[in-house]
Formats: sequence, C-alpha cells, structure tokens
Amino acid sequence: MVKKWPVGIIQGRLTRSSDGRIQFFPKDNWKNEFPLASKIGFDCLEPIVEADDYRSNPFLTEDGVKELIRLSELHDVKIFSVCADFMMDYRFHRTTVRERTLAAEILNRLIVGCERIGVRTILIPVLERSAILNDSEKTELRNSLLPILEVAGKKHIRMAIEPSLPASELKDFIASFDCSNVGVYYDVGNATAYGFDAAKEIRYLKDLIFGIHVKDRKVGGSTVILGTGGANFPEIFSALREIDYGGHLILQAARDCRDNVVRNAVRNLTFVKQFLSKPRS
Repeated sequence: MVKKWPVGIIQGRLTRSSDGRIQFFPKDNWKNEFPLASKIGFDCLEPIVEADDYRSNPFLTEDGVKELIRLSELHDVKIFSVCADFMMDYRFHRTTVRERTLAAEILNRLIVGCERIGVRTILIPVLERSAILNDSEKTELRNSLLPILEVAGKKHIRMAIEPSLPASELKDFIASFDCSNVGVYYDVGNATAYGFDAAKEIRYLKDLIFGIHVKDRKVGGSTVILGTGGANFPEIFSALREIDYGGHLILQAARDCRDNVVRNAVRNLTFVKQFLSKPRS
C-alpha cells in the first residue's frame, strides 16, 4: 500500500534572499508564496515567526490571521504547523528574565493565532544557538513550557521540539513533561549532520514525531541540495512507513547557487515524490 503524506515548504523558500540568509520571514512577499506554492504543487506551507519584527508578523495580528485563513482557503494550501523561530533568540533557558518573559508572551499569542487558523502544531527550535547544553537547561525549558502546554492542550494544539539531542536522550526529555501534547519535530538533515542515524531514530521515536523537516546535510556540514549530502532518504522514508507516520513533510532544503526559488522548489518536490510513490516493503 502506498503511503501519501502532505508535502509542503517552509515560508521564505519561495522568495529570493536579498542578504544571503537561507531562512527568513518574507515580509514583503509572504502573500505571494501561497499561490506560488499551489502552482508548484505543494499541499501545505509552514509559516515562520522570527524575533525581528515579530509584532507585525501576520500570525500575531488580527488582519494577518484573517489573511492567512483567506489565502490558505483560496489556494488550497494548508497550514498544519508554524515555526517559532523567535525562540532561537528569545529562549526559556540560558537567557535573561526579560527574554524568557517575552518568549512566553509571543508563544501564548501564537497559540491564539493557531486556534483561529486551525493550526495544530507549533515547532519549538532547541538547536544551534538555542541548544540545550545540560540538565539544568532542560529543567528551565520544561518548567517554562509546562503552563503554556496546558493552555495549548485545551485548544488541541501541540508543541513539537526540534532538538540537537540524540533520540534516547530526547525521548527521556519528552517523557519528563508527562504531557501528551509535547513531542518532536524531526529534521532528517540536521540529524545526519550531528552524526545520528535518522532512520533508526525515527523508528525509535515513533509516535512522538509530530512533524518532519526534509533537508540534506553532510556529516558535520551545512545544508546541501537534496540527494547530495549524507541523508539516507530511501531508508528514512522506509522508516516513516514502518512507524505509520501520520503527519506532513516540510521541505527546508538548501537554496541553489543562483537562488532560483521556483526551479529549486520544483526539483525538491520531485525528489521527495519519488519516495512517496514507493510501496511499503
């Protein structure tokens, strides 16, 4: 039996980068990404909320939420998840009281937007400059998230932590919340770069996985074009079928050398679809 998952792209990858950044909120072009995503053939799009200019992000404004709903319905491009990138800078651990308070304020506002739009999953990045470095930081993060998780749970919204921890440590950390609406957003490229066996970890984490980022990286290296790094995509998709993964796939792939966003997106979508067409063995 063929397993079909909705395939989407992270916000910003359908907009050329003016400053060389690979990921950003396309503040002047975000509306245009919906019809373009639909035209290319994506099922969904994952919005981003950054620390910079977060107050004007459409997810956090009344008019913006209305427009996100309109665009999603008009172009039949779903929004299943939102990336809380502001938590790379405004964290609950290794931070100041002001930044911790601000992180909680934005996250609670994000929950309101998610409820109105019908978004089920908020991605919490806990990697790179926001990575957890010790048990004390795990405690800080957990204690700060727990009351927010309770609010989110009443609105049927989940928090998915995107980590740099190995699966065994990550599973124990998720279990320490003793909360059903916290899980994992698994990035197969990042896992490869950290030296983890992504397929093996997927099989281990199973139903704790709420979302998947599709990316390719070399071990210890940066993001590269899909299929040119170390990610074992045939085995990764086999593992997703084995655990009966029921979520969506979001392309967070590298930009090509000329930043031809349409050509690159079409290529990446075609790359992923070859694995979607294969039956479970």
